[in-house]
Amino acid sequence: MKETGQLTFPSIQDFCLLHACAQRGVKIRLEFQELPPLALLRELLLELHVHETGSTGFFRGKLGRWVTVTGIPEKNHITLQFSLIFRERALEDLAALIPDFQEEYSLGMMYLEERRNREAL
Repeated sequence: MKETGQLTFPSIQDFCLLHACAQRGVKIRLEFQELPPLALLRELLLELHVHETGSTGFFRGKLGRWVTVTGIPEKNHITLQFSLIFRERALEDLAALIPDFQEEYSLGMMYLEERRNREAL
């Protein structure tokens, strides 16, 4: 991972754990309180690719070795994906760069587990 000093993403406004399974891995949608500047994304993400088409576009990059990040530069949300095999390493990277990430992830996993238990009844 790049040396980032004290750079972090903005605070989380909304956290949505889209799925967490062995076949598809973990996919999370984060909405931030403010728009993450493209300069911050360029600093934090490796292999950042920005595709601009007229008034909009999208970006894709890697946060360390474990997490793929995608989003639209003009929006205040991003999507994170990582393999369940490397979950602990990915969570460490994310917790270091996104305020309150670990707490939000734990709550999301508790919700998924509770939903699975209800569906099994």
